Formats: sequence, structure tokens, C-alpha cells
Amino acid sequence: MPRVDYKNKDRTGGKEVGKERSSNLELLRVLCILFIVADHATGQTGIFRTTDGLGLTFCYTTLLSLSKVACSVFVIISSWFLSQMEFRLKKVLHVWLTVFMYTMPVLVFLHYKGLVSKWDLRLAFFPMEEGPLWFANHYMALLLIMPLLNTVLHKTTKNVLAYFLGFMFILSSVYPTLTLSSGFFGSEFWAMILLYLLTGYIRKYKDALPSSKKSFLVFGLVWFLLVVARTLSTVYFEKAPYVCRHIQTFCEIFRIRMQSIPNLVLAYSLFFGFKGLNIKHSKFINTLASTTLGVYVYHQIPIFFGLVWTKIYRADHYSQTLEGYKRIVYVLCVVFLVWIIGVILELIRNKVSFFLIESRDFYNNYCNKIDAFVNDTTGEVKLDRKLIIGTVIVISIYMVATYLYFREATLHNVFGSFF
Repeated sequence: MPRVDYKNKDRTGGKEVGKERSSNLELLRVLCILFIVADHATGQTGIFRTTDGLGLTFCYTTLLSLSKVACSVFVIISSWFLSQMEFRLKKVLHVWLTVFMYTMPVLVFLHYKGLVSKWDLRLAFFPMEEGPLWFANHYMALLLIMPLLNTVLHKTTKNVLAYFLGFMFILSSVYPTLTLSSGFFGSEFWAMILLYLLTGYIRKYKDALPSSKKSFLVFGLVWFLLVVARTLSTVYFEKAPYVCRHIQTFCEIFRIRMQSIPNLVLAYSLFFGFKGLNIKHSKFINTLASTTLGVYVYHQIPIFFGLVWTKIYRADHYSQTLEGYKRIVYVLCVVFLVWIIGVILELIRNKVSFFLIESRDFYNNYCNKIDAFVNDTTGEVKLDRKLIIGTVIVISIYMVATYLYFREATLHNVFGSFF
């Protein structure tokens, strides 16, 4: 979700590309984070009732439908630019710092208040575990293997690359879509790799892209049909359980699997639709877009996100007291509040992070040395031995100290009553 810094060297001439970012894709980022928050505000709060009528069920299904499509779009946007850029360690560390600076103070505070256990507190020190922050985890890993993926894109012939993409597409998209299963590459990380390579292939070899009009038409039609199918299968489940169950399973695969064919169709049609729009540079839109990762992290902090819905927004209370379309209005208000608060918090956090860490010489020098080593194609650049030893020592001390602190809680969690 982090926005791409377009001021970067391309892979061919060493020139800076895109000195001023246009705002069409940045606007798409903003819409996508709203799709994600809407899904969470509906699915994680228990506000949706399967006994609601046709109209309400359609509204809830609409709010729940585009979260994973939005995740795919984020990867596609990043891949469109990163596939033509050199590796930058700062991008990886920016993701880590964003997650760490939210999870650490919040979970430490909750532990101090006795609301989380010592075992749960480990998520503050290792926030990239699987869970509500899965996207940040996978995205950081994608950035780390970006040099390898770009080598595949630019050093492999077109035919071999097309063969490999076709192989991945059949096993990770076609097969699970037809069989309604997770397929051979069930992890979302594999979906991100597929999206990265496919997007890089399209950018490199496709001269003519679909028009915005056709792309939006495809998106609107496919999205509407899927939402209607899921709505009808929910409302009329009792009358035709066998048929409705299969329809729901198919729609759920689309909703939760980034690599499913409907998800890919929606994500790419949405991307090409906005890609073709002529929206000039807007500092306001681009600033909002720069906060998307922070908005995602702040409202999905492990353990804390449940308290956000129940204690702050009182979802458990309003899900019981509000009836009809008042609950829809409540969800929309919550989505807006979560988003606007997240934007403000991320703008503040970004300034703090820049002042304390990201503007410091030691940080920039370290990143530049790693970048020079990774991006070197001649084999002449060598890493300083002191740099390697220092990095290993710091990481080792951090991991050992954390392990010793959580040793008792870890043993108890793993072995239960034996300790």
C-alpha cells in the first residue's frame, strides 16, 4: 500500500522518471483503502445479519466485496512502477517502520493496562506475523525479492516469460477458480508474485492498453453480477440450499482470493480504467494517497482492532439497537471516521519517522550501501565487512533479547501445562 516514489532511476538510462506524480492512480489508492476499511467495518463488527432483506443484504454485500480486489490493485500499481526501477532498501524499511511505530506503542500500552498477555505482546516486537497485518508482511517480502523478479522480467525472453506466467496462471488462478479451492499456490504471497510479473510483462510488451471506458464497463458489469449473485444466494438460501451454497462458495473464493479469475478481472479493469484518466498532479490527492499504508495498519493492529470496533465505535451495541438502513448509515460513518483519523495519524507519524530516523545520515548511508550492492550488475561492488558484521550483531541481539523476554510466555503457550 505504500505509495511509490516515482523519483527513481529507471533500468535503462539512469534518468529520473516521473518527477511529478499524476493523481489518477493516487486517487485509485485512496478509493482502495476505503474499500478495505468498508470490508473490515462490515465483516469484523458483526453488523451484517444474514436475515436482512434483499435491499440491506445487497448493501452489505457491496461493502464486503472489494477488499481483496483493492489489495490486488495496490500490488498492480506498485508493480507497474517498481518493475522498471532499481531496488531501494528504504522502501522495505518504510513498511517496517510504519507497522512497528503503530504496533509497538499500542500493544505496550495495552499490556501495561493488563488487556493483553506477555505472549500477545510479542506482536509488537515481531509485528509482521500472519494475521490482520498480512498484507504488510507479504508486501515487504515482495519488495525484498524485487531484484530477483525484475531480473526475471528483464533478462528472460518474452516467450519463456509468457510460458512461465501461463503456467503460474493456470495453477494459481484457473484451477482454484474452477475447483473452488486454494489451488497449488494458496498463499497470497504467490498471488502477489503473479501480479508483479504479469503487470511487469504487460508494461514491457503491451503497447496498447484497454481504454478507460471499456475497463470501467467491464469492472461495473462483473462487479454487479457477482454482488447480485451473492445477494440472491444469501436471501434465498433456504429455498435452494444446494445451488445457493455453490454460488456462495464461488463468490467467497472471489472475495478472499487475490489470484481468483474474477478478482484479477476486476483489479486490472479498475487499474486500466484509472490509468487512462487524465487527472493532473494534485498535491491534496497525492498527500491522501501517501497515508494508505498507515490507515491500513492503524485500524488493523493485532488484538487492538477488535477493541477499536467494540469499545470506540461500539459496534456490538449498535448492531443490536439500530435497525434497517440506519445500520448502513452507521457503517458508512465508521468508514469515514476510521479513514480520516488514520490519515491524520499517518501524517503525524510520517513526520516523526522522518525526523527521528529517515532523515538521518547513518540511515541513508546504510541504505545507499545496500542499494549499490544489490543493484550492481558488474560484481565489483563489495559490502563493507564492518557493515555486514554490525547488521548481523544488531539483528541477533534484538532477536535473542526478545526471545529471552518472552521465553516463559512462549514455552507456556506452546507446551501448556507442562510449564
